[in-house]
Amino acid sequence: MVTPDEDPLPLATGPVAVVYAAGQDALKVFPGPLDRRTRTALDHEIGAWQRIPATVEVRGVEEMRDGRVVVRVELCPDSLVDRVRREGVLAADVVVDVAGRLGRALETAHAAGLVHGGVAPGNVLFRVSGEPVLADGGLVLRGAFPVEASVEFAAPETVRDAVRDARTDLYGLGAVLFFACTGRAPHPARLGERPDEHVLRVLAAPVPEVDRPDLPEDVRELVRTLLAKDPGQRRLADHHRARVPVAEAKPEPKAEHGRLGLVAGVVTALGLFAAAPFLLLRDDPPPPSPAAPTMDSPAGIELVEVTDGTDHVRLTWRSPRAGLVYLVITAPEGKPRGKSAELDETTLDVPVEPGLRYCFEIQGSDGKQVYVSAPTGIRGATCAR
Repeated sequence: MVTPDEDPLPLATGPVAVVYAAGQDALKVFPGPLDRRTRTALDHEIGAWQRIPATVEVRGVEEMRDGRVVVRVELCPDSLVDRVRREGVLAADVVVDVAGRLGRALETAHAAGLVHGGVAPGNVLFRVSGEPVLADGGLVLRGAFPVEASVEFAAPETVRDAVRDARTDLYGLGAVLFFACTGRAPHPARLGERPDEHVLRVLAAPVPEVDRPDLPEDVRELVRTLLAKDPGQRRLADHHRARVPVAEAKPEPKAEHGRLGLVAGVVTALGLFAAAPFLLLRDDPPPPSPAAPTMDSPAGIELVEVTDGTDHVRLTWRSPRAGLVYLVITAPEGKPRGKSAELDETTLDVPVEPGLRYCFEIQGSDGKQVYVSAPTGIRGATCAR
């Protein structure tokens, strides 16, 4: 199974898969193969999830010689569970960031008809940049390798009827935020409590309040709303939609992954947009270069307003092409690139750090072609694509 190409190291054993580290990738080895129909469904599901912000990048689906399926994903250095165990509850500003980013991720996924199916602290990871991301989104592998949901973090209807839908995802987000704020599950098991008693408490008992005076009241109210027993009462607060956080762009797939005794090809993400380009901050003017092949300058995208508001930049753009869906690409000086969620509107306030130079670019797509604006800088930045 293991060859010198990667020499993976065991990381963790989950309810279904064993996870290994191999370079900058994590390999999730499942206990069996997938039939052709399930594999096709998985490929389509992965392609759809690759369009969702603040989610772990899936870099390939492969098979071992004995038929077991392996999912290759980006390797994140930290998890919510490990961080809380190591450092204690998250600071208020980090909780707000987690709520905003993961809330936006779920909102975007649900609008696209996707269900995560397992939102819980164990599926919240942190990239090197500190960005929180959701891992293991989707129902295909959960159906192929079923396992009972954790009573401590699952919605009442999941515990009772095995329901997994958008509303149970929202409950899961509430459980994640509750754990981040308190260091415990909404309904932790009690010493001497029988399993059936634990289940009854999840179904009937109210969730304790988050006793954190340092947290904004609207965040505490959000947790209460998401953990409602009635699925119809769960919703994301409007203030979490008001500003779209710019998330770190997903790393581009490697050209080669090594063998690891694996066969079968790597899944290519069927994303709507081109990969986020490198926007380079330069001290000297860049040499002239031909236009990118995806950009139709006379009928593409024009960035018409870049207003620096110290802690945010207002971007406004236009295109003669109707019906485009947009991404805003951000390149801060000395930091990873970022991208927004997919947008229908043509104005966005992008959070920025005071004093830091930035480059911005707008991408738009009609589903067939990607159109790209010229990169534009602020605070003296000279930008090149």
